[in-house]
Amino acid sequence: MGHGDIPLIIDKSTFQSLSVDETMELSHCYRITQTPTMLMEILADIKKNEGSDQVIEKVKSLAHKTCLLHGMFVPTAQTLVRAELRGNPIQMDGRPVVLHGVHHDDPIGGSGIYFDEPPEFATLRRWEDGDFTTDEQILAEQWRTITHKLNIEKWKQRQTQFSSVRDLDSLRRSVNGLLASGSTAQFKMLNQLMDDLRIPPSEQQILGGKWVKFGLPDLRRCAPYTAYCISVFYTFYMGVASNLFGTKDTNRVDLDYLLYFPFTRCFSSGDAFHLKIAPLFMDQDLIIPADILKFDLASLRSQRETRTPEQHALHRQTFGNRPGDDSSSITCRLYNHLFGPPKPEPTPIPRNPEEESALVRRFNEMAERAEVSKRKQREITGDPKTEFPPPPIQPP
Repeated sequence: MGHGDIPLIIDKSTFQSLSVDETMELSHCYRITQTPTMLMEILADIKKNEGSDQVIEKVKSLAHKTCLLHGMFVPTAQTLVRAELRGNPIQMDGRPVVLHGVHHDDPIGGSGIYFDEPPEFATLRRWEDGDFTTDEQILAEQWRTITHKLNIEKWKQRQTQFSSVRDLDSLRRSVNGLLASGSTAQFKMLNQLMDDLRIPPSEQQILGGKWVKFGLPDLRRCAPYTAYCISVFYTFYMGVASNLFGTKDTNRVDLDYLLYFPFTRCFSSGDAFHLKIAPLFMDQDLIIPADILKFDLASLRSQRETRTPEQHALHRQTFGNRPGDDSSSITCRLYNHLFGPPKPEPTPIPRNPEEESALVRRFNEMAERAEVSKRKQREITGDPKTEFPPPPIQPP
């Protein structure tokens, strides 16, 4: 089974609602951007109800389903902001940022980047077997302890930093206005962001110092992902202060999913807070409520399974890798919205055996060189490890 073309982030509420068959259909129709937030939420569950057998079985099931998605894992927002403030551009074009690429030269003078299997998949396979390292168990316990200590209502009652706004449109304008109000305001907002992301104070001084050294350029221009993250947190803080968002403590955890919107095109959630705040950062037409996505995937799966081989061939010829052109399907409508009407699959070009053999030889040579480059890099940097986000902090 192939994989879809629509980049999508799903939160844990959507993911938990899907059956295994619906998860496989999701993988076929969408290209999943996996967030560190959902990975951490899955791990944290091992300490729910004192890690009962039932809880562990649920985590094993979620790990298995996550592997079925074959998604691309993005680094944590902390890692991305630190990299951007050190001068590394972060692309925000709907595609995930991928780490651990190994540069290598190919046999005829070109070059390429080799990506091995992300370390998250090895981690998930361990979790499928109920194997959690001591560090992971400690991290899960810390995460649950810290998140349970959040008290958004208490913060709202005592905060004086954020003024009240009338509605969501006013909220968007106010946050954009703050970001546009000059370097003094941006410096304050940057420091708050680095606190929110738990960047160590010693590194905050270095990163802030680099920005000052270069003359305090507008963050929206020189560090757009950092500016985006600032807007996410300030939208939340000001929205809570204005009674536009509730004070449910888990909202602060759920907020982190929005930090990864620049690396996808669509988002699905069953959480009321998500469905209210997400349209401030993504086109409403690209946000899919969990129950609608679940129903649609079940329907598409049923259609796929009832086609005869001849119907499969005709469908492939007519729609390519798309699920079809059913106007009642949210998935089909999204394909049309993002890529235009379906086009017939082009007639395959006849294969030239000699050219194909040469291509295979070149690919094998490139793979061998990439493997050598990988071993050399691993000797210096060590094997890549799964990256987990830090737990959220109480608002300022």
